[in-house]
Amino acid sequence: MRILRVSQLDAFLLDNEVAILLQQQLRRIFVGSHVLSQDIFEYFEPEANMLVWLVIYGGSVLLNLPTPGNMLMNLRYRNDTLFQSPRSRGAMALPGDSPTIRQRIGWIVGTTILPWLWVRTRRTFRAWRWSILPDDQREGNETRFIGFMGLQFWKYLIWKAMGIADGIFQIARFVNFVLFIQSGIFRSIIDRFLKMRLVYTHDAGSHQLSFEYLNRDLLFTSFHDFAMFLLPIINVDSILRSSFRSVRVFLSAIKRIMGLRDVQSSISEVVRVGGGQEKPSRVDITCQVCAASPACMPYKLSCGCIFCYYCLRTGVEKFEKKKSASTQYCLACDKMHTIKGRGWGGGRI
Repeated sequence: MRILRVSQLDAFLLDNEVAILLQQQLRRIFVGSHVLSQDIFEYFEPEANMLVWLVIYGGSVLLNLPTPGNMLMNLRYRNDTLFQSPRSRGAMALPGDSPTIRQRIGWIVGTTILPWLWVRTRRTFRAWRWSILPDDQREGNETRFIGFMGLQFWKYLIWKAMGIADGIFQIARFVNFVLFIQSGIFRSIIDRFLKMRLVYTHDAGSHQLSFEYLNRDLLFTSFHDFAMFLLPIINVDSILRSSFRSVRVFLSAIKRIMGLRDVQSSISEVVRVGGGQEKPSRVDITCQVCAASPACMPYKLSCGCIFCYYCLRTGVEKFEKKKSASTQYCLACDKMHTIKGRGWGGGRI
């Protein structure tokens, strides 16, 4: 019986995965091909979801066939009202024990049409501002009576009643889930109401889906959720700059140990030794951040790097969030500078 509970829950998750894939393809067809705008598709999203579930259940439950998840988990629906007599109680199968057409239609309406109707009604009432209490309810006793007799007050009461009804339904779902975990019968409230129970299609049948894939999918899903939670907390820019800075320091140390010099300094020395002064070259005032040449309001730091004033100012503002820091690094060469007042060392060109 415990395996049957797990199989029913796995089948439910697999059906949801199939529905999500179809919903993504539907969004890609209408939004990706620019047939509908993103806002229009989001407005009709409940109808799109209902259409997907109608396609899934219409081709399976309505035709007395298992859903994709039930098929993979070797499950099928049966009419549990036929197993209430003492003779048939405890049996797993009887001739003609499939759900009736009324049960199947009622199951599709209860799992697809009614949820869509509820969501659409809530969205419509919210758009009509039924969820807002009239202002005169917050005033004196005289205006309170006027608001009580007003139409907006009754709309607000209907909205609150719908919220209470939704809360009661969620509690009922939780109670039904606890009973399902205890007995393994009737996975949902609709199943319990219509007496439609999931059982194995073959008594000795096994799962047609390998648990290795399920475990791998759960592992990657958990890792993805953890990464999405952790990434906004981590300062990726600071980590990358620290890594590059460490690499530069390491390479500089290797050069000093091996006695190497920069190629540019070696060429300059050859020019000076070979015949006098270096030829004056054009001053490069390209911004090291936005690559604008010439830089807009160029500002040169003591390390020699040049920036637009706006680019440097935004970089300083990013680092000034840490008020306790008294030293920062250049945005280009990562040379350490001491903060003086509202900026770094250097000046306008």
